[in-house]
Amino acid sequence: IKSLRIDGFRTLSAASGEANGWDFSPSVIIENGQIITSGIAGSISSDFLTSSRPIKAVSVTGDYSGVSVTFKDANGGTLGPQSTTGGIVEFPWSQPGYQALISLSPTGSINQLNISAKFAEPARAPTVDLGSDGDYDWSFPFGSSYGHLGWQSLLNDDSQHRSVTLALSSSAPSTISTLIPGGSSTDASVDSTSWLTAGFIAISPVGSDTLDSPVTISIGSASKTTGTPVDGPDFVHLTGQMISAANALQPTTIDAESGREWKEVTFEVSSSLSQTISISTFGLSYYIKENVSALQDVVTDSIAEIQSTSSNTDIPITIVSDGGMLSVGGGAYYDYITTNYPFNPPNTFVPRADNFVLTTEHSHLYDNSQISSIRLTGQTEGGLAVYT
Repeated sequence: IKSLRIDGFRTLSAASGEANGWDFSPSVIIENGQIITSGIAGSISSDFLTSSRPIKAVSVTGDYSGVSVTFKDANGGTLGPQSTTGGIVEFPWSQPGYQALISLSPTGSINQLNISAKFAEPARAPTVDLGSDGDYDWSFPFGSSYGHLGWQSLLNDDSQHRSVTLALSSSAPSTISTLIPGGSSTDASVDSTSWLTAGFIAISPVGSDTLDSPVTISIGSASKTTGTPVDGPDFVHLTGQMISAANALQPTTIDAESGREWKEVTFEVSSSLSQTISISTFGLSYYIKENVSALQDVVTDSIAEIQSTSSNTDIPITIVSDGGMLSVGGGAYYDYITTNYPFNPPNTFVPRADNFVLTTEHSHLYDNSQISSIRLTGQTEGGLAVYT
């Protein structure tokens, strides 16, 4: 062993060649310590690298030229831009892995190309207190089955378990279930949007090195079966049909603390032969955005507490979490109680016993009848004159 690194780091070099999960097209060769082509553009692809930690981005570095890299999800969809020549590639949402596809031009070469995963840090039990008055205005409880914000890896069994052993029967499937946000809330002030984006389930044999027969994971009529038996866990990534089936489910559970509604996703686990397996881990990535409104009283009280008379006041906010990251944004919609609209009076009134008419326009936020008086201030050579 020359070196050992435990994280999301992958490297491609002439020394490693097609080992370590890389696959060269016929025109890609190794010559004089460099990966080059035989004069025809070539490609290099990696195995799909499954991650039990959500990945939010990857970085591409190294010593190479004439190279572009594309990243794919488990179903072949492109993650981020169509291709990159280097730098950071942001994924649209957290992913349980990726595949790298490397295009090598006819004059390109690779001495070493490094791909490093940037892991997401989903927040655990975050709360947001606008105004820092001690009352939560938004929360996402971890609970026994709710999991991290944006990443679900807990079974729905009220015990915070991530794994379970199943004795499969050839005559009847077993089931496991988990919860994902339903994109709705019983709180009228919360506008919620959420959908499942990706996921995987790791299936491990119990009592043997490999599965006795393929195992099928199903959500409704959508399913996927494990491939060629391998030593250790076999990763089943959710297909597009399985993700659509999960997103089509209706909420069945309500969190009393937040009013958030949850969907229960039930997976059927079946096998043609009776065998004991372990769901050793799993992960579901989902998008969630929640907009909380009706906060005008909180903002008004906070401004009063600060005793601010400025037109630009910073409202304190307290964010607490047991770990991870949280993105918070927003704004305030407001209007003035009274509005005086611009008007164009003459620059100078010359006293010739003439009548001058000034027309001004004013409005009240609720009703113009609530305007009790209007004050117009003018300036003469001798001082100020006020007219009401």
